[in-house]
Amino acid sequence: MNPIKAVRELYARKLAILGHSTMFISRTAHLTESQTRSVFASIKENEPHVNPANLNNRPGPQRKAHTVLNKRALIIESTLFITLYIQSANKHNVMLSENVEALHSAYRLYLGIRKDLDLRVHTWDGLTITDCEVLVRDLRSESLHLIDCPRCKVSYPYALDQVPDATCPFCAPDKYIRKKRITKSLD
Repeated sequence: MNPIKAVRELYARKLAILGHSTMFISRTAHLTESQTRSVFASIKENEPHVNPANLNNRPGPQRKAHTVLNKRALIIESTLFITLYIQSANKHNVMLSENVEALHSAYRLYLGIRKDLDLRVHTWDGLTITDCEVLVRDLRSESLHLIDCPRCKVSYPYALDQVPDATCPFCAPDKYIRKKRITKSLD
């Protein structure tokens, strides 16, 4: 076997066990989709300790960032992840390539912050590693932009193919809370 191909397959195996999607693994490990699928099959056959439910080898079209940014809470959490990713990737490298180590580092930090803030009790599940892959890919391809809110000065993600929302996800909860308080005081 070609030593370069063997290294790529080992790298793909590691990414598959971490829960990455077939498309992401193919792109970052420089393997074809059929080679990547054979890595998933090999893991299922030879690694009984790996839960098959954790393997993300579902075929289908690539997701876009607007599917991740479909709720205000997920936009806020995406802001946190993207900020951590940009810091981990040293800002200059963000547009050059997908930095897998920075992605993993930012995702671990994101999960830690989420746990510390006890965000698990809310109705949303938070971002998955696949959601974060999509955000990083679309940030690099410039189909995801960061918009600066003139009011609160926070930069939040906005996908080009997303339905426009004129309100900042960080400022909007204030409006909702104020509106609720006014309604309660009128009762």
